[in-house]
Amino acid sequence: MPGPACQGPENATKQENMLENSDSVITPYVVWWIEQEMCRLIRLVEAPERLLPGGSWRGLPYETRYRALALGLARVCQLYAALGGLCKGADPREVLRGAAARVRQRVTEIWAA
Repeated sequence: MPGPACQGPENATKQENMLENSDSVITPYVVWWIEQEMCRLIRLVEAPERLLPGGSWRGLPYETRYRALALGLARVCQLYAALGGLCKGADPREVLRGAAARVRQRVTEIWAA
């Protein structure tokens, strides 16, 4: 009776095929994360200072906002770099522009309501 050890080559081939096709699965998640980070940046810019922590070791509220914005922009840059490595047929700049357009539309709809 064959055990799992003899299925090694078959499993390796399946995993290899999954990794080759993973770009089509991973890329939408990266784009989704970029959109979420863009929304987070907009919320940080629009947040009233009284809602931001401050007055402690973290500094003043506007300093907290600046640090959070810098970290958010760094995350967008990291995700954009990952997107550049994953986009085989599409230009990552166009994908980023599309994500920004979707975020702008979503935020505009929220504000209009």
